[in-house]
Amino acid sequence: MRAQFLVSILGLLMGGCSVERSLSSGHLNSNVSSAVGTLTTASYQMTVDQHCPEGYVTCEDVRCLEIDKKTGKSIILLGRTVHATGADGVTPSHFLGYMFKSGQLTYFLGENGELQVSRGTKVVLEERGIWERGQELAPMSLGFQRAGNVSMGNSELHIIPLGTSSKKVERALKFYVARFSTHATNHFYVGVTKLDRKEPLTALVYWKEAHLLMDYGELEDDTPARAEIFALNHPLKLDRDTVDTPEDIAGSTYLATHRQWVTWMEQCISKGGLYVITLDEASSLFPNTDRPKAENE
Repeated sequence: MRAQFLVSILGLLMGGCSVERSLSSGHLNSNVSSAVGTLTTASYQMTVDQHCPEGYVTCEDVRCLEIDKKTGKSIILLGRTVHATGADGVTPSHFLGYMFKSGQLTYFLGENGELQVSRGTKVVLEERGIWERGQELAPMSLGFQRAGNVSMGNSELHIIPLGTSSKKVERALKFYVARFSTHATNHFYVGVTKLDRKEPLTALVYWKEAHLLMDYGELEDDTPARAEIFALNHPLKLDRDTVDTPEDIAGSTYLATHRQWVTWMEQCISKGGLYVITLDEASSLFPNTDRPKAENE
């Protein structure tokens, strides 16, 4: 049984039956989903936070807070979902788990509670634990954000004009560019909606090159490295995540009408502050950031 388990997981790590692809409307399937939650094993507590629209089969934006139960130290892992393939060898079918990378190590968190850590083809740790499933985990529940995300329930945002830029916002944007962007130069319009001690607490961000709106929430000062990924959430991309009428939203938190989206974008540009981030400077600050396919572009 153990040998069979090792063969199956090593096959995933070597690409034998895993699927790595960008999100697209072709991978929508309301019947296939994977819950987020916490996997607890003998050595680790792994809290997984999946950031993709409801109904998507594959997800390239999965975050994990790993806590070493022996030392108490924590790190942030960035990764994706893993699926078996259908009969055509391409189409993703049933959900298998999550895969994360950190340096030379690859972490696989299986749907049935298995944790495997590998360096290349060598397995360095294998444990089995228990998943505690729950609702979608907000960054605040992980202890990273000081405030919740911007409420986009109303079309009119109350943006606070600022005369200076924020180092925290700039750092979060640079991490996002280093991980997701392929553009040499990136323009972000940041509409601050709440301040704390002259520092943006929440904001709505418009990324011009990707035609993307995102929530920003200030992080705690003592957050671990790579936690910058939690500062920007809930992306809404023009056309992909916009619909014609409010009725078409049908209760989804990942959709907005075209009119709402354009109104928010115009408010960010007219009232928000401009941050220009180059890919070179972002990659220089975060040189080891694992890059998925740039689905948001």
